[in-house]
Amino acid sequence: MDLPAELTQDISDFRLLANTQLTLAAKLAAVAELIRRADVGCDWVSIALVVEGTVTTAASTGATAVEVDLVQYRQREGPCLNAVRDRTDVRVDVLGSDERFVHFAPGAIELGVESVVSIPLMAGDAVVGSTNLYSASPQGFEDQAVQKVRPLTDYAAELIAYSPLYAASLQLVDHVATVMAETDTINQSVNVLAGRTGRSTEEAQAELRRLADQGGLSLVEAARTILGSPTPN
Repeated sequence: MDLPAELTQDISDFRLLANTQLTLAAKLAAVAELIRRADVGCDWVSIALVVEGTVTTAASTGATAVEVDLVQYRQREGPCLNAVRDRTDVRVDVLGSDERFVHFAPGAIELGVESVVSIPLMAGDAVVGSTNLYSASPQGFEDQAVQKVRPLTDYAAELIAYSPLYAASLQLVDHVATVMAETDTINQSVNVLAGRTGRSTEEAQAELRRLADQGGLSLVEAARTILGSPTPN
């Protein structure tokens, strides 16, 4: 079945917003560069967003930071992910000997990273992202590194939390998840109708629409009724 018109419109609106609201990416990139220049020991910086539990890189100071982030995402392990999950700063002074990240470490070291600091970006009680500081040196960060960059990471969290683009992305993910669940319910009910009546899929779809119209129901409401009804003898 085709996507509902309202979801198609939501996707279209989001694409337009993404094409016009360039300020979030640009501002986060500027914050990342300021952190890199803050003289705390880092060589590369990335800023990641969290959307419905998924972490993705939104800005960086260069390709190396993005590549190291990708190692974390592929391995489903790393300081960034731990910082987001546990809502706490994560520091790794010697990556090669840290037992927490045995799958992430080899890939990061191959890219030239020897120590990491990841800081969760909080908006109230919600984690909206993570700032990741990467150093090419073991024990590359000074003791007060997190405290020094905290004003900048707090600003990054504020930028994300109040961004129309970020809010729209959350809403779109919610809507897509709802539509996918409803579409699955409709498809299941069509299969049930086809199995009960011996009709083709197209005929079962037409019957579902007829039942919905007859009962003054939406397609998904009619589908739920069919799935909840007993199978006739």
